Amino acid sequence: MDLKNTVLVTVYIRTAVMNRSIQMDIRPFGENSLPLLLLRTAESCIRKAMFLPVITDMAKVTRAIEARKTPVESISMKRTKHDSAKRAAPTANPAFPLTMVRHLAHGEKLFVFSPSCAGEMRAALVVFKLSPNRGENVAKILHAVEECGRVDLIVFPEAALTGLVNRDVPEEDLRLGVEITSPEICELRHAASEKRTNIALGFLERDGNTLYDAAVLIDRCGKIALHYRRITPGWHGPDADPEVYREGETLPVADTDLGRVAFLICGDLFEDALVHRVRDRGVDLLLYPFSRCFASGLWDEEAWRAERAHYVRRAVRTGATVLMVNTLGCRELDGGTFGGALAVSRTGEILAELPPGKEGILIADL
Repeated sequence: MDLKNTVLVTVYIRTAVMNRSIQMDIRPFGENSLPLLLLRTAESCIRKAMFLPVITDMAKVTRAIEARKTPVESISMKRTKHDSAKRAAPTANPAFPLTMVRHLAHGEKLFVFSPSCAGEMRAALVVFKLSPNRGENVAKILHAVEECGRVDLIVFPEAALTGLVNRDVPEEDLRLGVEITSPEICELRHAASEKRTNIALGFLERDGNTLYDAAVLIDRCGKIALHYRRITPGWHGPDADPEVYREGETLPVADTDLGRVAFLICGDLFEDALVHRVRDRGVDLLLYPFSRCFASGLWDEEAWRAERAHYVRRAVRTGATVLMVNTLGCRELDGGTFGGALAVSRTGEILAELPPGKEGILIADL
């Protein structure tokens, strides 16, 4: 198969829920990663019955495709502005039949879309009133997942299962933490799979006798796509036992149907080195759960107006679209976190906003 002059391929996919043409720019891929990536992406496309982000760039592909002796199975779709509500209904069986009806062709015209194009992705940012009872918070989260309807992503705040209510007393605070394999996280994984959506939230993570301020992204299949541990230490006091209260060291990213995704948590956004790492890694979507209150424990609209502008400026420096969700607690529980949510474009435009001080679900078309 001669691919020397090939830039674009078109593949037709027929499934139980869709029958459409998929066109692919083959320039992005290194020769070793192409075949497996295409196969997995095609499978993901079929199982999720949704649009995919395009991957762009130029690389060697000829030997990779010929060595695998397989048709290219899709990476990007023709740009189509769509409404999530018009998508095919989810099915209980994700293993849709995949039938390739056209093999690799060359010389076709390129049509692609980016996950940052308006209307291509719908996210829900959820602010709910924290309870001192973890079970009640889990119930509120699961209820919100149902209320969000058909969206691509649901984002909850930092420490959403408990709030940042740790007191730097290990024997008390360790009880706040949940393991990554806990029943609570498993419930959320099941909810993501049932709703065929991505769920992101922060939580206090217990790992043996250590505690982390962490976050996870759960994909549409209920798998943990991204697990992050906050790197800055502001979530506990300066005298907290460092053998118990720990920070992460790495900034993982995940290539998902949402694009390339990363987390920063609260104070992480204000560390220049971390912001530069996000930009350098080419993150498309930055998830930013945080837990902000004022020293007085009271809501201050004027102070927040000034801070909000600073948060937006920091978001722009990441080079990504940023989804911010703040915890909503009370003075007695967590010092008075005041809620609010923002979706900020990579250029600093506020795409959608939920005002502080109240529960709600912010729907943002990105």
